[in-house]
Amino acid sequence: MNQNEYMFAKNIVKLDENINRAIEYIQENFGVKAEYDEENGILNLSTSNVNEGLQLLSAKDYIDNNFDPNFLTTNIQ
Repeated sequence: MNQNEYMFAKNIVKLDENINRAIEYIQENFGVKAEYDEENGILNLSTSNVNEGLQLLSAKDYIDNNFDPNFLTTNIQ
């Protein structure tokens, strides 16, 4: 198994743990609520304030840059 295959397998095994850490990070740093739909592999992002669109986009960018879109996609509500 080469290094890329190893990292791929490691990310799959720790996916839930990594998602939980990302949810905490998003809530603390962007003030955005995140709920994970495990069945569909979707992280739903929302905020109570309609004017906080920039925070939602920043949270989405964070997820897109840290997770493979084949494993986790984001949905802004």
